[in-house]
Amino acid sequence: MPRSAASAVAAFCGTLALFPEMATAAQNYQQKTADFLTRCVTQEAQCGDMLNEELKALAAQALIGRAKDICAPLPLTKDQTDEMLLWMLSNAQQMNGFAAGRLQTGGRASGIGQAALEATAVYTSERKQFGRPIIEFQLTQHKLGRMAAHVQAGRRLTYRAALAMDADETISLEPAMAKLLACDVAVWVTQEGQLLHGGWGYAEEYAISRYVVDAQVLPIFEGVKPILELKVIARQLLGS
Repeated sequence: MPRSAASAVAAFCGTLALFPEMATAAQNYQQKTADFLTRCVTQEAQCGDMLNEELKALAAQALIGRAKDICAPLPLTKDQTDEMLLWMLSNAQQMNGFAAGRLQTGGRASGIGQAALEATAVYTSERKQFGRPIIEFQLTQHKLGRMAAHVQAGRRLTYRAALAMDADETISLEPAMAKLLACDVAVWVTQEGQLLHGGWGYAEEYAISRYVVDAQVLPIFEGVKPILELKVIARQLLGS
């Protein structure tokens, strides 16, 4: 090995600590990496397969632009370094694809929520009970007001995530938040709209029935809610 495990880990974590987005990785994985590299040095083991598994967590948090800086201090062969760089590149591309998909889903959810709000406003303006349109009843107005506020909140968070991703395509926190909130809003708003349509809300003659069905799938694909909450959003918040 070209250098000791201790110096390799120090250089490795020192490189990570130079960048805010990598500081957490340096702190959280320093001991694990030290133990792993020590085994490689003392036992003169081949690190190939073990490296791929035990250092993937580090590689996943590293920026591709810093990949060579990160790999340089490690006692790796050229083949191992090339393999790690390729994995980091493919992982980053995959993660960016997930983030873009979540942002797109947030936009779709915002559109469905807006469509359901507008359809419900039109229906309640035309539907009459007790001699007047049901939109004149305070409970109807209360529901419409809450629906509008939630749709606006989901849309604004999605817009903010879009602007953030336009500035930095490597982010994943904001698109995940936008997807999580906007999809929940879409499900709730479409169901509230269906209730205000009464029995007609289930009939195919009214668009609200289709909006309810379309909204149901949104919290599922591009990362189900528990995954977004635990493994994407919470981990990044706690890690920072």
